[in-house]
Amino acid sequence: IELNIERRGAADGSITGLFRKMLDDAQYHLSLVNPEKAKQVRLSGKIIAKDENPYNGYADLVSFSWGCGKGMRQVFSSYGWLGPCLIAEDPGVIRVFRRCLELIHVGGELPVEDWNALVTCRQASAVGSLIGALLRAYGDEARQDAAKWRKYLDYVLVHLDSKAIRMSLLLPQISWLKEHEPDSEDLPPRARLLWLTAQLAASNHRGGTTFGSVDYAKEFKVLSERLKDEDAPLVCFAALHLAVEKTDCYEFEAARDLLAPWENEPIAVPGLRYHAQVLSSLGQHSAFLGDNNKALDYFKRAMGAFARLSSDWQRDFDQTCAYAVIAAMDANSPDLERLMSLYLYGGEWSEEVMIDMAHQFAAVGEDEPDSKYAHAILLRYLVTLLADNPIRSTYLADSAKWKWSEDGHPWELIAFYRALLLPNDDPARGDWLKRGYDLCLGGGPTLQAIAAVIGAARLGHDGFGKAEYLQKVDEVESLLPNIGAERIAALRAQVGSPLPPLEFAVKVLPFNFR
Repeated sequence: IELNIERRGAADGSITGLFRKMLDDAQYHLSLVNPEKAKQVRLSGKIIAKDENPYNGYADLVSFSWGCGKGMRQVFSSYGWLGPCLIAEDPGVIRVFRRCLELIHVGGELPVEDWNALVTCRQASAVGSLIGALLRAYGDEARQDAAKWRKYLDYVLVHLDSKAIRMSLLLPQISWLKEHEPDSEDLPPRARLLWLTAQLAASNHRGGTTFGSVDYAKEFKVLSERLKDEDAPLVCFAALHLAVEKTDCYEFEAARDLLAPWENEPIAVPGLRYHAQVLSSLGQHSAFLGDNNKALDYFKRAMGAFARLSSDWQRDFDQTCAYAVIAAMDANSPDLERLMSLYLYGGEWSEEVMIDMAHQFAAVGEDEPDSKYAHAILLRYLVTLLADNPIRSTYLADSAKWKWSEDGHPWELIAFYRALLLPNDDPARGDWLKRGYDLCLGGGPTLQAIAAVIGAARLGHDGFGKAEYLQKVDEVESLLPNIGAERIAALRAQVGSPLPPLEFAVKVLPFNFR
């Protein structure tokens, strides 16, 4: 094996000496890991000019592409190719990856700690990920060797039995075990319920609406009833995810009824975190059903419960606060300004600060992905204000700074509300409507309902006609049978007797679906 390294500057004696040491270290490392292979390998190397080896361009292409711009970096990231060397930027993960890659070549067994580090690595599930390929290779071995597979299962069950459960780690662990389950083995009931919940969570993230209600509802019910006394927090966790799926199906009453029994359980039964999440979910269901004042009460109780947690509570608190802001808008609540300022910047209401927030959000794009939900909520608020309101007019005056991202929901709503801020005769209005509409097309049924509402506002713009719009309405009716005859009738009536876009959105899209 000859290693060529491109010369940068003068290749003096110290550089060539360092090069020779690197080759010796590599040979030594190989001899420790695989002595037989090391006997057959001779490493040599030289420092070359830029154009001396045709393969030298590949290394340049990889590193240049990674560093040249966000668009190319997103392409790499979608395949799990992170960092200039296309593995992972975390040095700990790189060390584990290299060690495991060596083990598989010599038929070694993957230590459970290394397996855990790789399977919970965020790029492991990406298509084309090198870490994912390595895990599949070990998974194929585990499927043929039940003893190996059970070793990883036992490791996960210890985690599940612990007092320090981390669902974000358990879900990928269980998914790997299920994917590589030997024919002779079955996940035990608690692990099976956790796997079902992992699949449901993934389906919910993609906007799916069929996983729990069609394929696994019966098994969810049987396992939940069987395991409630044994592991109430896990059963509550599963119910919360199933309620999300039913909400996406417009089955708001069913989602509420699924979680209602948990509201009156002693807090210690599901635990404080899941108790707070139940309250937050019940608030959402009340808002979807039009009772915004009741929803606000639930949200306030949930925020109080989240604030009592000893750690890791801020994200849940902020998300529930966002729901409270939306419900306060729809209820015309006197608490709106207080909740809005608490959510956006954590302080007391100030028009001056809100104007500054409008300036900031006008220029936010894909470089700050965590801000997109707050951005959408701010815009949802701005379109309800009078045209001369200084907060609204500030955001509109900065329209030349408006950025765009295709980083999924709720960017389609950001585009929709931006369009509504613009005058009807402004050509940019149609452009923003089209961006929002197109972004919805790759999503699940709920996003198709949003697309129909945006499509109604597009009628008459950029050649978007009635036939295409009604085709989208037919699709929504097919995908969401529980959306209701009244909403479908409103969608169809928009062709002949159009309502203003914002009034129409309120009629068709409840609560935070708009």
